[in-house]
Amino acid sequence: LQKQSKSSICTPDRMNTRSRSPRRTDSGRQNNFDKEIRQNGEVYTEQIVGSIRCVQETGYQRRVHGVLRNGRKIGYDQLVIAMGLKEDLDSIKGFEDAWKDPEHPVFASKDHPSWRSILHKYTRWHYNFTYGDAYFVIPPYPFKGEIGAYNFFVSRQVWNWFLYNGKLSPKHSFTIVNANQRFSQWLDSADTFIKQKIAKMGIKVEYGLRITEVDMKTSTATFQNIETKESNQREYQNLYVIPPCKPHESLVESGLATKESNYMLDVDHKTLRHNKYKNIFGLGDINNLPTTKSFWAGFYQIHVVRNNVYRSLKGQTLNALYDGYSKCALIVGQNKLTYVCHYYDQKETWHNLLGSNGGIIGTIRYLYYAKNQKKKFLDYYLEKDKGPPYFKFLPTFKELPADQSTSKTDIASTASSYFAVNKNVQEVVSDIGKGKAQVGETARTTAEANTTQNIKQGTA
Repeated sequence: LQKQSKSSICTPDRMNTRSRSPRRTDSGRQNNFDKEIRQNGEVYTEQIVGSIRCVQETGYQRRVHGVLRNGRKIGYDQLVIAMGLKEDLDSIKGFEDAWKDPEHPVFASKDHPSWRSILHKYTRWHYNFTYGDAYFVIPPYPFKGEIGAYNFFVSRQVWNWFLYNGKLSPKHSFTIVNANQRFSQWLDSADTFIKQKIAKMGIKVEYGLRITEVDMKTSTATFQNIETKESNQREYQNLYVIPPCKPHESLVESGLATKESNYMLDVDHKTLRHNKYKNIFGLGDINNLPTTKSFWAGFYQIHVVRNNVYRSLKGQTLNALYDGYSKCALIVGQNKLTYVCHYYDQKETWHNLLGSNGGIIGTIRYLYYAKNQKKKFLDYYLEKDKGPPYFKFLPTFKELPADQSTSKTDIASTASSYFAVNKNVQEVVSDIGKGKAQVGETARTTAEANTTQNIKQGTA
């Protein structure tokens, strides 16, 4: 998304879908592509940029289009952003080379893109450790794999077995380096459980440190104290790093992600619609929501966004509300698994941490997960299954009471802004509104009555 110094209101050019450059007269002014539109004494200018038609007013210049890497611009009426989190391994100096080497004991929670499909280096994290110091590094929030990538319980159990059978030297250590003060950002019970189990298994933990450099030649890692900025180097024989993340530059530059939203998409926690731009919705990890980022959270959000985008196109109120549901698998041992499940505001589900004591329930949950989840996930991607919560059926949403639903005025103004632009352009160029998404008659009427006011307000 591209942000200009001013804001503008843009609509897709339905008359000309081919990209073209504006022709100029001898005087250098654009011919045919710049036109003045007069309404109630105000002067507007219409421009065509590639295949995007923009209508701008003095003081406002918002471009309603997406820009691809190849420079192509795509106009939109409704936009869903599902970009996920952007990993930032470049922030760890030397990590790329050490991770890429198939023999060096530096691991990450994913395969290197240059490896062949048969090379799974990360599995060696458990089985190639025989002596020295092992580190499990957790980056600052937010990051991919919160809870789901915590495999240190399995590591400790495997290494205890190695120690008992003589494969692992007694002179070894295992330390979790956590840049945060918590293991679960949004659920206290999960954070308490993980900390208690870590202490019970004898794993060391250091908080408030982030990794800044890896020296492959000397097998040393540099850690920096987040508060004091002091750094120290440590030798390692086994190093596992969950990749840190950074903001998407395009979202920050366009104003969709701000410091107040932790440089993630600033959306309403219930409707998942952007708090400023009413025709933009967020989906998945990119959203700034007070719930654990997970695969299951994204699937529950899909149904909310699907419903609300459709209703927004029709100029209706948004009646699908996301309750913050998230579900993360936490492996607590070999063949033992539980789930961290919760809603917003620390509200736990009935099966949260069920089987976390490592008993028969934990074994059953692990076996079910190992046997069935691969096929279930494939069915989701192939659209053979609708996914949770109902799997074979799409969830429907009831109309909300007036005090709980989104404002009809708000929805109508969103639609009216679009149709006001479309109506003005028709005064100069006929039929450019053809092909637009249908919007309810009520929104259309409101649009025509409030054209000038909505454009001045700069609504998207």
